[in-house]
Amino acid sequence: MSPKERRSKIMESLATEGRVDIIQLSVVLNVTPMTIRRDFDVLEKQNKLIRTHGGAVPSQALIHEKTFELKSNISVQEKKMIAKHAVSFVSDGMTVLIDSGTTTLEIARLLKTHEQITVITNDIKIAAELMAAN
Repeated sequence: MSPKERRSKIMESLATEGRVDIIQLSVVLNVTPMTIRRDFDVLEKQNKLIRTHGGAVPSQALIHEKTFELKSNISVQEKKMIAKHAVSFVSDGMTVLIDSGTTTLEIARLLKTHEQITVITNDIKIAAELMAAN
C-alpha cells in the first residue's frame, strides 16, 4: 500500500471513528507504529488531523456549537416544562448551583419568585437575570 493510500485510510478511519489509535492502525494497515507516526506528521502539517497521546483526532471541530441565541429559540416549551419541574424541588432558603445554558436560564427565571435562596452560577446571563430580581 502506498503512503497516499495509507493516509487516505487513516482519514477514512478518522471520519468514521472520530479518533484513531497508532497501534490499531499499524495492525490494520500492516505497518509499524513508526510509519503511522510519520503519516500523522504529514497529515498534521496538512491540517487534516491533530496528534494526541497514542493517536489523533480530526483537525476540524467535532461538534459545531450553535449560538446561545439560536439555542434559546429551540424547544422553548420543553425548556419551560423542564424548568418548572426542576424548580418544584427548590425550597426557600436553599442554595442552588446552576450551570450555564438555555434551559438553566429558564430555571433561573422561575427561581426569581423564591425568597432567600442563594444561587451559584458560572453563567453571566443567569447572574444578570437573577440580579434583576433584587
